[in-house]
Amino acid sequence: MRPNRFAEVAQHRNLQKEEVLQQRMESSVKNFVVILAAIFIPCTAAYPNGLVTDSCNTMEPNHGTTAQTSAAPYTLQLSTTTYGPESIVQVTLVASSDTQFKGFMIQAHAGNNNTPLGTFRTKNQDAQLLKCTTDAAAVSHTSSSQKTKVEVEWVAPKANISNLHFRATVVQVRPTYWMNIASQDLIYNGGSHLVPALKLILIGTAIVIFTLLRV
Repeated sequence: MRPNRFAEVAQHRNLQKEEVLQQRMESSVKNFVVILAAIFIPCTAAYPNGLVTDSCNTMEPNHGTTAQTSAAPYTLQLSTTTYGPESIVQVTLVASSDTQFKGFMIQAHAGNNNTPLGTFRTKNQDAQLLKCTTDAAAVSHTSSSQKTKVEVEWVAPKANISNLHFRATVVQVRPTYWMNIASQDLIYNGGSHLVPALKLILIGTAIVIFTLLRV
């Protein structure tokens, strides 16, 4: 075999080696990207900033795990047991035994209906309003800082809604969370409608009495 033929064979083999090395490097880069995606995508989907509007319907965090089945170490406390149209109710999410939590979502529901009712108001920087069907129909955390208590206000709708309750999802630490933490029932009494009606009755009675006295 001529010397230049040996050189051609050697060059061809070197090219083959370079192609194999390049393919291996490309494969390694792809695997590295997949690993990074597996690490970071779930973290970004965990919503540490509390903007969990994607979870409005189910109230389930996107953590890739299922909710705890044990009794939740958290409770929802209400400032009253009854309400009327446009009543304001103080809603407090409390951790028992100093069991801190990082994330939460709270909504008001009538029975098993998943449509959130009323509107919320925040009282500090631990909570923010969410648009779930309507503006401010839910409230959630603003950061993943540790918390033992969160207080918000809920304003009842104008229409007669009947009895309802509040429901919360609470994330202790990712991926540990509890769902369907329910408050006591809030009984509808239509109280806010009684005041205008009573005023009309009193005014009407006063007019009748005044008219009779003048006769």
